[in-house]
Amino acid sequence: MRVRLVGGLAICFVGLLVVVGTATAGAGAPRPRVVPQFTLRQARSRPHASASSSLSRSASASAGTLLQSFQGIFDPGFTPSDSNGAVSPTRQVELVNSMVGIWNRSSTPSLLSQTTLQTLTGAPESSVFDPNVIWDPQTRRFYYSALDDTSNLLLVGFSKSASPSAPSDFCHYSISQPNHIDMTLIGDSRSFIMIGTFLFFSGPEVVWYDKPPSGTSCPSNLTTGTQPIPASGAGNYPPDPVRQVDANATGYVVFATGAPASTLGVIPVTRSSTGTPVFGAEKDVTVPAFSAAPPAPQAAATQLIGVMDPRPTEATSAIDPGRSGKTAIWTTQVVAGGAGAAVRWYEINPVTATLFQSGVVSDSNLWVYNGGIAPDRLVNGSTHKFGNAMAVTVDTSSSTTHIAIRYVTKIDGHAQSALTAVKQSSATYQSFDCQASGAICRWGDYPGVAPDPSASSSATRGVVWMANMWNVANSNPTGGTAWRTWIFRVRP
Repeated sequence: MRVRLVGGLAICFVGLLVVVGTATAGAGAPRPRVVPQFTLRQARSRPHASASSSLSRSASASAGTLLQSFQGIFDPGFTPSDSNGAVSPTRQVELVNSMVGIWNRSSTPSLLSQTTLQTLTGAPESSVFDPNVIWDPQTRRFYYSALDDTSNLLLVGFSKSASPSAPSDFCHYSISQPNHIDMTLIGDSRSFIMIGTFLFFSGPEVVWYDKPPSGTSCPSNLTTGTQPIPASGAGNYPPDPVRQVDANATGYVVFATGAPASTLGVIPVTRSSTGTPVFGAEKDVTVPAFSAAPPAPQAAATQLIGVMDPRPTEATSAIDPGRSGKTAIWTTQVVAGGAGAAVRWYEINPVTATLFQSGVVSDSNLWVYNGGIAPDRLVNGSTHKFGNAMAVTVDTSSSTTHIAIRYVTKIDGHAQSALTAVKQSSATYQSFDCQASGAICRWGDYPGVAPDPSASSSATRGVVWMANMWNVANSNPTGGTAWRTWIFRVRP
C-alpha cells in the first residue's frame, strides 16, 4: 500500500492493472505553464542508529580531479528539481522540472537551446514533470521520459542523431496510462527502452518499447507494452530499469521493496524469439540492513529538507575490468546513518545476485542525501576502456550548514575518498511548498550522473559527468522556489 496526500486526503494505492498499447506521435503547441502543487514522496521518519563518520580523512584516498564545473538550468515555478542529464561526445542534455537545456560540449560549454518540457515532448498539457534522460552508446541517441499527470500520459522520445541542438531534433510520443503516474526512471537493454513508473491506483510497472531503427526520421509509431511488477517486487516504489553502458542482450530492473529491509531486488529482462521482452524471476540481493532516513535540517531555518525514501535510482550497468570483465550494476539509495541520512552505494553482480562491493557516503556531522553513482567506463564507438573506478555525487546539510553539493570517488582496491565540496549554497532554502515552521521542503528526487563518452582513452581513468542541486536566497518564498543546478565532471 502507498499513501500520498492529495488535497488534504490520504489516498491508498493498491491493486494491479496491465496495459499494452501502441504509442503514437504527439503534437500540440505549447501552453502557459501551470505551477503544480507537488505532494511529498517522503518516507516516514524513523529513529536511526548513531554512527561515526565513514569518511575518516586520514584513511581516505584522493578525491580525484574536478575537470569542469558550471551552473546548469533551473525553473523557479516547480519543485523539486529532478535535475538529471546525459552526455554524448558532442552534447549534454539536462532535464529539470519543467525545462530542458541542450549544451554544446567544449572547454566552455554553450547553451544551444533552453525551453519547456512541453515543447520537447509535444504534450497537450503544460504541466510536464518527473523527467529522465539517458545516452545510449549503442544507437547513439538520447532517450527521455516524462509524464503529463493531467492527461495520464507517459511521454517518451529520442534524438534523431547524436548531436541534437533543439527540441525539433527529437522524436516524441505519448503512451496512455490508466491512472495517475508517479516518477519515471529510464533504462535500456540492447533491444528495448524501459521506463519504470508507479501508478497510483495500480502499483509499480515497467513500460517498454523497441529501440528505433537507424536514420533521422521519426517512426509513425512504436511497438510498446507494459509489464507490472508484483508487490513482492518493487512494492511501493517505482522500479528502476538499469542504464546500459556496454550493450548487453540482457537488461535489468532494480528495486527496493520497502524499509526497513536487508535486500534489493533484480529482475533480468531478455528478448523472446518473437521479439518481445521476457521479464525473468526476481532475484534478491542481500545488502547491509537499512531503514528510511529522517528529513534533514538546514542552517538558520526550522524547515527540513526531504531526503526521499530508500528506493534505488539512476542505476547503471557496465563492464568492470577489475571483475574479470563481468557486467556490474552500480546504484545508490538514501538510508538512515551518519548524522541522520547517508547514501549507500552498491556494485552488484546481477548474474549471481551478490555484491561485488558496497560502501556508504556518510559523515557524523552532516545529513548526506540525493545521491547518484556511475563508473568511469568509457564506451565511444569501438573504444571500450576503464570501468573499475566510480564517483558518487550527493547533497549535504546540517543544523549549522547550508545545503552543499559534494562528491566522493573510489578506485577498485583503494579506499573511498573523503567528501569534496563542489558548490556551497550561501542561504537557507525556502520554497512555496514549505512555508510553515517545521515543514518539509521537496528536494532532489535524483541527481544526474553518467560515464562520460568523451573522456580521453589515453588517460589513466575515465570521467564521470554529474548534475546536482543547490540553492540561492529566495526573495519570494510564497510564490516560487530558489533551487539551482550545478554541472561538473570528475576523474576518479
